[in-house]
Amino acid sequence: MRKLLVVVLVPLAVLAAAGALAYVLLIGPIFALPVGVAVAENALATDDLILLAGLNVKHMTFLERWFLGRPVISVTDARPLPEAADRSIVDHLRAAGVDPRGGVDYALLALYPADGPTPRRAAVLVGRFDPAAIMAYVERDLRGTSRSVAGIPSYEVSVTESATCQPGPVWMLTVESSWILIADPSTHATLVPRLMSPPRDARAELAWWRALSRADVLSVGVWNPHGFESAVPRSPWQGSAAALAAEADVFERVYAGVGVKMLPPKVALRLVMDAAEAGRGAERVKAWEQMVRDSRARWAETMPSVARLYDSLKIRTRGPRTVADVTINRKLATDSHLVVTEALGAMLSGFGAA
Repeated sequence: MRKLLVVVLVPLAVLAAAGALAYVLLIGPIFALPVGVAVAENALATDDLILLAGLNVKHMTFLERWFLGRPVISVTDARPLPEAADRSIVDHLRAAGVDPRGGVDYALLALYPADGPTPRRAAVLVGRFDPAAIMAYVERDLRGTSRSVAGIPSYEVSVTESATCQPGPVWMLTVESSWILIADPSTHATLVPRLMSPPRDARAELAWWRALSRADVLSVGVWNPHGFESAVPRSPWQGSAAALAAEADVFERVYAGVGVKMLPPKVALRLVMDAAEAGRGAERVKAWEQMVRDSRARWAETMPSVARLYDSLKIRTRGPRTVADVTINRKLATDSHLVVTEALGAMLSGFGAA
């Protein structure tokens, strides 16, 4: 018996050690974030920050190759660039000589309370950039106007909207070798000094954000659900923001993230809500759980595949924190195709065709 245990356990121990070593030497460095991400987070986390979103481009690029073997969004140089007014952020990067996958490690978006009808928002790209090449592109293709902000060379840009042929909103752009800042003029003036000389005292909520976001590819943190509506004025999102604020009135912070597990392949979606008062938060969650059960029962009668998707939903409450998880594995991915078939069957049955 002892020899049998040795024969079984020794190879397992060797495999475990090899796996740990491979992670430390190979996988760990791939997923490690550059120091510039923390610097950008500190700068964006001003006292009036309402929403912070992050995309781990480095992690996403690796997972695209791991799961799909190809990119989700093509960034090939062979594809002709559209006119400047119609270019996406990926197109702008390509035109400026930046590889969106190899040159960008992380992207951050921040929303702040609007200044009247003017939205206040900022984006920071962290990676490796050639400031001279990007500035040449801004001057040549975007007709940017050179400005100095806190002594730092920057550009003022307003791209004509192709649909209306009218000047679009004014944006300010600053480029350094490790980051790019794009923001409205008011927010830009606040953030440039904070990026050049990061504040020593980071906002306390950053610890909450980092503890959650570091495990996910895509992260969205609403630091003030009540003020979310004010961050999206005159926007199609304003109604959704108001609905979120009404539903989450008992929660002081809300986080949504999308993560990926490699072995076995799974996509994990989670919603984390921190209540100001644990009792009120628990009551609201109980009401939501009942709504989920009722909804699943209704779908079970007409579209069983949709009902099975509910089975992967887990809701847990501990103290003031509630976590809702949905894990999508290959079985659920297969069921998603059945959802389409069942939906078509339900629609055709109304015409007597099924």
